[in-house]
Amino acid sequence: MTLILQLPDQLEQNLRAEAARQGLSLEYFVKSLLASEVMADTYDDVERYTEDELLQLIQAGPDAAVFEEYKKLRSMFESGVIEDSAHDRLLILNEVIEVSHAKRMHYLKLLSKLRTVDLDTLLAEFSLKH
Repeated sequence: MTLILQLPDQLEQNLRAEAARQGLSLEYFVKSLLASEVMADTYDDVERYTEDELLQLIQAGPDAAVFEEYKKLRSMFESGVIEDSAHDRLLILNEVIEVSHAKRMHYLKLLSKLRTVDLDTLLAEFSLKH
């Protein structure tokens, strides 16, 4: 399968640098990275986790510094004064935050299975909206 992606320049540079650091071709490195992420996100084995582990994973996310940098760059973007490199960084941070939220929702779904309660109940417990 051929897949064409438009990536921010900074992300491409980071991928190339990491592939080179590991002594891998960019193509092989990206395939491996995608495969490991897809495989990590496809598990639904609720017995794999304790309730405490799931609670920790649900509470986890990017650290405060990531959110602060995101807010600063978002403000620059909204005011119309953002350089290309800063805009690329904003896109990367946005992706990091979205992926983190998606993973947290996955763990929330597993917790609902473990507790045998519906997802809406857990969303209310964690003060999350859908």
